[in-house]
Parts: sequence; structure tokens; C-alpha cells
Amino acid sequence: MACSTRNWACPHPPKPRQFLPQPASSLDLSPEVRHRAVEYTDHARELGIDNGCNPAGVAAACLELASNHAGEHVLQCELAENADVSTATLRKHRDALEEVL
Repeated sequence: MACSTRNWACPHPPKPRQFLPQPASSLDLSPEVRHRAVEYTDHARELGIDNGCNPAGVAAACLELASNHAGEHVLQCELAENADVSTATLRKHRDALEEVL
């Protein structure tokens, strides 16, 4: 059902932050990585990078950047699989985030 400004309230799109726990847990990422990823999703939200197009992809990108910055390298294909996104989607969002972080 499409949203209309007349009588229906549009639900809020999911936030990337909501998509962090599952892949982080599946990949056994450290609390430091999880904390950094939350910070990155918040930063992405402030900058409008998480515009609702693919919140799981943004979350996966935040996890990849956070793990790289913490020295806990995760294979991109494993991260994408656990986040249920393609590697191309993950890279697209990672590249956008890298420009501003």
C-alpha cells in the first residue's frame, strides 16, 4: 500500500542501526566494532546517507568500516551474506561512507 499524505500515517523506514546486531553476532565481532558501527550509522543518519534506500546495506558498510578501523578484518562476502545484501550494495554504501568519515 502506498503512503498518502491524506489519511494514512506513513511508517518510519527502518534505520540501519536496527540491522547491526544479526551480522555482528553471526560474525562474532567485538564490542569495539559494534560500538563503532553504531556511531557510524548515527553519523550516516546525520548526513542523510541512510536515506532509507537499503538500511541493511548501510549497516553492513558500517560494520565493514568499523571492523577495518579496529583491525578486525572480515571478508566482505561473509559480511554481505550475513547482512543479506550483495557485495555490490555493501561496497556502494561503504564508498559513500568513506567519503565523509
